[in-house]
Parts: sequence; structure tokens; C-alpha cells
Amino acid sequence: MAKRWKKSTEKCQACQKSYTNKKTRMKSRHHIYPRRFFPNSIETEDLCRTCHNELEREIPAKKQLAKQKYLNIFNNFIKRKNRNI
Repeated sequence: MAKRWKKSTEKCQACQKSYTNKKTRMKSRHHIYPRRFFPNSIETEDLCRTCHNELEREIPAKKQLAKQKYLNIFNNFIKRKNRNI
């Protein structure tokens, strides 16, 4: 028998797709300010795993930016994804 995925009423704020138990659509918590640079940061937003991975590719891995830059990257990502819906 095929496995059935549970669908959530909650949606990813980037792509607006419902969260599921499927790996690509699971709910994940994105830290606005990378924990590698800001270990005590608690500012998070929920995204599906696919959007979370896309967003992480836009954030420099080794260079620390000002907090406002990280917030701008996040907000621009959300706006761009919402325009494509």
C-alpha cells in the first residue's frame, strides 16, 4: 500500500505550499541571523525545506554580514518567491 502524506493547513510563507511529511515540503525553522555568527540569535521564520535550502544558498557561508543585510536577504527572498506564485 502506498504511503499517504499528511497535509497541513499551515503554508510556507515563501512558496505558499502546504507543509507535508514529505522531505521537500516539511516545515523547517530558518534562523534569520546565522547561528555560526550569532549563536544566541532566536529570530526564526518557518519555511518548507525546499525554500529553506534555496534561501541558504543566497547567504554567504564564511563572511559575516551586518544583521540588517541578513534581514534584507530574507525579505527579498520572500518577496521574490511570492511574485512567482
